[in-house]
Amino acid sequence: MVCNLSKTEMMSFLAPGLSITMDGVDIAAGNSMKVLGVYFDDELRWEKQVDHALLKASRVLHGLHKIRAYLNTQQAKQVVTSFFFLVLFYALEVWYHQHLGFHLKRRVRSVHYKAMRLVYGRSLTRDELDCYRGNPDAMSNFNLAKQMCNIINSGLPSRLYGHLCGNLFFERRHPNRGLFYDDSVRKIGKQSLKNRLSNVSKCLKFDWLMQSKDYVRINLKKTFLPVPRPPA
Repeated sequence: MVCNLSKTEMMSFLAPGLSITMDGVDIAAGNSMKVLGVYFDDELRWEKQVDHALLKASRVLHGLHKIRAYLNTQQAKQVVTSFFFLVLFYALEVWYHQHLGFHLKRRVRSVHYKAMRLVYGRSLTRDELDCYRGNPDAMSNFNLAKQMCNIINSGLPSRLYGHLCGNLFFERRHPNRGLFYDDSVRKIGKQSLKNRLSNVSKCLKFDWLMQSKDYVRINLKKTFLPVPRPPA
């Protein structure tokens, strides 16, 4: 492999203004970097990532307004899930966490509920809409739990699987509920990865460690995504 210096970027979390030289080309550390479609910033505030996600989601939402009159509720739900939430919720488990800024969360939720009201009607409250589609908090936990279950059950990627197993213990009263500790100082924003995994694991009130992927996925939906109640 050959390093393409014209496409090489660098970002420093500890030393602002840092620069390196490769083959006579100076590469200065920037304030942000796009990695696999996610914008990381040097302070992990995720403002640029939220701006990017909302811009793409709003463009999709504009198109959905044009075709909504030609779709029934079930068809509109499928279209919104396939095209809108796929954009808005991309890598949500990475950047949407409990320490994300309040105003950023409010912006994400606002666009989320606009799409929901487009599908189910503007008269529904936010609590009622959450019953039809989990809010971003629930979706973030759902995606994180789904990935965690896939890693534990498949053993892949092996390096991350080994790290998780090496930092995993079980409660005495709940032998199937795995909790995590972290012996490193690596953080995701201000929130330690082990805290996020442990918080999600506490919600998994079923035997998930040795179960099939389909069984786990169904129970995750019951845990994190409420089931809509029939109208009275």
